[in-house]
Amino acid sequence: MKKILAIFTTLSVFLAVWQMTENRINVDRINNDETSLEAFLPTPSTIYTSFKDNFGLIISETLITLERAFAGFVSGFIMAVAIVALFSFFPILRHVGIPISVAINSFPIIGFSPIIILFFGQGTSLSIVFISMLISYFPILINLDNFVRGIPADIFNMMKIYNSGNRQIFLKLIFPLSIPTIIETAKLAVPASIIGATMGEWLGTRNGIGHLITVSLYQLNPGVLYASLAAIMFSSIISIFALSVIGKIVTPWVIKN
Repeated sequence: MKKILAIFTTLSVFLAVWQMTENRINVDRINNDETSLEAFLPTPSTIYTSFKDNFGLIISETLITLERAFAGFVSGFIMAVAIVALFSFFPILRHVGIPISVAINSFPIIGFSPIIILFFGQGTSLSIVFISMLISYFPILINLDNFVRGIPADIFNMMKIYNSGNRQIFLKLIFPLSIPTIIETAKLAVPASIIGATMGEWLGTRNGIGHLITVSLYQLNPGVLYASLAAIMFSSIISIFALSVIGKIVTPWVIKN
């Protein structure tokens, strides 16, 4: 409760200072026959008004993006877990797989756009989900792989002594021990999947919050643009909070500071 109060207080102070400072600057700029900052950096009150006036549109477009982001996150999660499982049972694959994964993650996502459009078509939901998956799988892969590599070898050897197969080792040892790490890593991957879906919608689509941002930019409507960005931000915050609640329920033995 104290953390929530501190965050709320800090955010309120920041918005108040932003509002008062920009109001003051805008008065001076107008008196000097200069363009108001509202043309490209609206005040919090303008953003709130734009959000309120376009509430239905922003929420509906955000839900479309979140649906694609969730599909991308789930796909990325499954892919990352599958790769880590392969690394665990066939360590030689790790020497090839990790450099390739790092290279893919380091490459600008826009560079993949011609290939993505060629395979899935421009602006299709599949192309957007694929981009979201491409961005979200990497933090899960790296953190989960590091955790698995940190499990003492004696535990693996003990299970093998009792004739445990690879499937049993993964389901009864690796995966249960990895749950806290998976949840914490998901707090990075879920916002990444939302950003990925939004970026995918910039490549060309008829709906989604990324599409609304693009339209607002071309229509010179900064109020709706920033309100859309705020919707993405709050969606990420709510997702992280939900994951924290799930983590406390699923892993009550983990001590939090």
